[in-house]
Amino acid sequence: MEDANRTYMAQAKERLLHLLRQYWGYGQFRPFQWEIMEALLAGEDVLALLPTGAGKSLCYQLPALVQSGVCLVISPLIALMEDQVRRLDRHNIPAVALHAGVKGWELEEALQGLRRNAYKLVYCSPERIQSRMFQRILDWLPIRFIAVDEAHCVSQWGHDFRRDYRQLAFLKKRFTNIPLLALTATATPTVVADIRRQLGIAPARSFQQSFARANIFYDIVYTENKPSALLDAVLEDKGSAIIYCRSRSQTEAVSQQLKSHGLDCVYYHAGMKREARAKAQADWSSNAVKIIVATTAFGMGIDKADVRLVLHYDVPEDLESWYQESGRAGRDGQAARAVTLYNKTDLKTLAKSGQLKYPSSDYQRKVYQAVVEYLQIPIGVQPEQYYPFELSDFCKKFSLKPKEAAPALHLLAQEGFFTLTESVFQPATVKFICERDSIDALQGPQPFLHSVATALLRTYTGIFAHPVPVHLPVIMSRLKVRRAELEQSLQVLAHHGLIEWAPAQEGPKLYFNSYRVDSRHLVLDTERLKMLQERHQARTTAMAKFLESTHACRGALILEYFGEATTKACGHCNVCLQKQQQHTGLGDLRTTILASLAASSSPLQLSELTSRFPKFAKDQIIRILRDLVESSQVLWHPDNSFSIMTKNGRRP
Repeated sequence: MEDANRTYMAQAKERLLHLLRQYWGYGQFRPFQWEIMEALLAGEDVLALLPTGAGKSLCYQLPALVQSGVCLVISPLIALMEDQVRRLDRHNIPAVALHAGVKGWELEEALQGLRRNAYKLVYCSPERIQSRMFQRILDWLPIRFIAVDEAHCVSQWGHDFRRDYRQLAFLKKRFTNIPLLALTATATPTVVADIRRQLGIAPARSFQQSFARANIFYDIVYTENKPSALLDAVLEDKGSAIIYCRSRSQTEAVSQQLKSHGLDCVYYHAGMKREARAKAQADWSSNAVKIIVATTAFGMGIDKADVRLVLHYDVPEDLESWYQESGRAGRDGQAARAVTLYNKTDLKTLAKSGQLKYPSSDYQRKVYQAVVEYLQIPIGVQPEQYYPFELSDFCKKFSLKPKEAAPALHLLAQEGFFTLTESVFQPATVKFICERDSIDALQGPQPFLHSVATALLRTYTGIFAHPVPVHLPVIMSRLKVRRAELEQSLQVLAHHGLIEWAPAQEGPKLYFNSYRVDSRHLVLDTERLKMLQERHQARTTAMAKFLESTHACRGALILEYFGEATTKACGHCNVCLQKQQQHTGLGDLRTTILASLAASSSPLQLSELTSRFPKFAKDQIIRILRDLVESSQVLWHPDNSFSIMTKNGRRP
């Protein structure tokens, strides 16, 4: 039996490696990927703690391809689900996402595909899986294993607790013989224990990759002049960069500042139109522009390996967020920098953030009352449906401040009164509801309307049977018309009863999944609120300590925070380098530069070498490098990088 199992696993590994090369172009597994997949294939529950860029999604995508049935993936992020489904579609791997934005004919089409066993991976949001419809689907869906992504969301001790995740415990009770894989990038030992307990996988196999990132240079910079410090950091790193800000307005202001200095960059935030966001992301991903200035949501699922700089212009509230965002640098294993700018204002903001993030019970009741009035939900009704919910419009109508209302909405969602999703895009749709003769009759009196109708019929199939998503630029190009003119024609066709026309919509959704009650009698868990405030205070205190530390190795502080033992300094943070340089005179700088080049797995840029030795003037470092090049000890590369010279004139 053991021999048969070994043979099966050996064959499975070869098959998985073949698929890895075929679809993703990688020749070998990253650390722990095979061990995780091996445990899943053996029917074991698994808890995987892998940092950003470690290839978590492949740990369930690959096994899904070698087994019959489907892999059910639970994810809280709609944008991430859709992005992964698009990538799988490009590889002709059948996958589907079911979330708040999927409804009507699109939902029916997905359900038909599930009945035909047409998909290998089924992505589902946590609130959708708890709906009565999906509960019925689970009765016949051929699930082989379950993956819970962003598993830290299940723990109220974590930095991103979501009540909908707590309900996922039913999966192990309902599917006792189906393995469950819980994945997260950032979790403290307390959160890890809570994940096991809440998901019912206490005896699960555990795989944890080190939180150490030897290729990332951590640089924490105190400055009262952030614009100047930002410019210095960006000019030092000529590669691809992400600049993180906490607000939409800040992303635009920082982007404009960089442009004013001749730097080509784009900004990205949820307030932009979908096409503008897509273009900004595409331009940055293709290196058409090197710098993107974005709010912190940007980067989830972005598989860009050559990011050389991640800079926090505003300080995150906790080390979990800081580590995850910083980890988007250097995913190719090459040298990269994670720079954080902070000042006294940031420290004050951190100290006061708990007051804003956890408003009083009275204020939460006020916001709840505003929500039910905004949605016009009577007392005693449980609508169980999604509503468009635009925060700015909501706050304007009820004279609320978005910075105060948003945290209250988040807390009410955690209490289970409703579910808030991020922005969902629903494309424009058209369905013909007339006979073909009615369309032909337009040719004489309304030739342009006839042209619009004919273009739609020639472009999209099934448009008489159900609403079909239409891409207006395609029709605009064929008819040589502007968007406004085309949209007006579609409205006229709808007014005459020839088509059903639904313009494109984008925005957050609110799913009201409990009975509406009188806000005066709204029961809130005040003890839990107090506990959350205390945990938040502990995280912000740890963040401030990390920023202000001038003697402790930053790499060691990170490992300590995440419960990983270490006995030595990282050697690649600004604190470690400053200590090294205190014992390094100009006479030793030559030796130290040679040692740095010898220890590096790739050539080092001049900017990186100068940043490692801030004690010395740039021209001193350049003079030593020139001497080392002339003496054939160091090789200079055309991109202004340097490496150790071997006997044959090449790198070792």
